[in-house]
Amino acid sequence: MLQGRDSAPPSSRAPATMLQGRDTTKSQPSEPELDPIILRSVAPANVTASVLITAEDLERALKQISIDTLPVEERKEQEKWAQDLISKTTNCPEGYAFERRAGGYQCGGGGHGVSDHLLAEGKGGLLACKEVAGEHKWENMEGPYYPNPKGKGYIRGVLKK
Repeated sequence: MLQGRDSAPPSSRAPATMLQGRDTTKSQPSEPELDPIILRSVAPANVTASVLITAEDLERALKQISIDTLPVEERKEQEKWAQDLISKTTNCPEGYAFERRAGGYQCGGGGHGVSDHLLAEGKGGLLACKEVAGEHKWENMEGPYYPNPKGKGYIRGVLKK
């Protein structure tokens, strides 16, 4: 499990502002199992700025939230973008690759995940999955956690108000 600490509320520059006007807190068909509290959490203000810089990245980030509803060919392109972004921003602390599942990606070891909403945020957010009865289940995800900008470890995301 990741070690985290609460910190200051997010700044008004949080990437979630690019989703203004869209209700991203409602449960989407692609994310039936994620706790709604995870969907309302954002990176603390001191976490690195979003890596989503280009217009294409911003467009892809918006599409990521509904990737499971995209036409097959477009979904393949979106999946390639998502895996590329994961490799740049989010690494499994145990070294596993992330595999697609409804609502996001879970590492091969099962202990970590990245929701589609975290990818759309573009700040390297990671979910931790508690082991229950010897299993890592997607619905047991908690977090998100973000790479600590001061170095080692992770810090906990904060709830949007």
